[in-house]
Amino acid sequence: MLSPLDIESKKFIKSTFGGYSKADVEKFMELILVDYEKLYRENIALKDKANTLSDAVDHYKSMEDTMQSTLLVAQSASDEVRSNAAEKARLIVEEANGKAGDIIKNANAEMQKSAEKTEQLKRDYILFKSRIIAEFETYLKTMKSNMGNEEINTENKN
Repeated sequence: MLSPLDIESKKFIKSTFGGYSKADVEKFMELILVDYEKLYRENIALKDKANTLSDAVDHYKSMEDTMQSTLLVAQSASDEVRSNAAEKARLIVEEANGKAGDIIKNANAEMQKSAEKTEQLKRDYILFKSRIIAEFETYLKTMKSNMGNEEINTENKN
């Protein structure tokens, strides 16, 4: 691209036959130079602005990439925490079920022992009752037998 200085320093070859008027060419060159200088400055300013905006877009693109990476890491961490919590909950439930099973098993064993002890106590009661009755009957027989002997003895004494 030509710079304003290139246009300003441009020299035309003078023609001896019917060439352009030097004053007209110089006047036109001044007009072109003013407009071209203006366009050249605007072009430089727009390129600077485009570079600044491109840098800003790159910066925001980098921020977006960082945010996406951060979100992916956060999502992954969240999934891991959720998975760990679910596994821990499963283990807690499994342990609680195991303990509950042990408690029920122990309670059933205690209940069985209590039932067996109750049955043994019933048998012991029945045996004790039978012995007491048998002893009482033996005592009654002895008493009757003694009373019968006393009556005989009393009759004999009379």
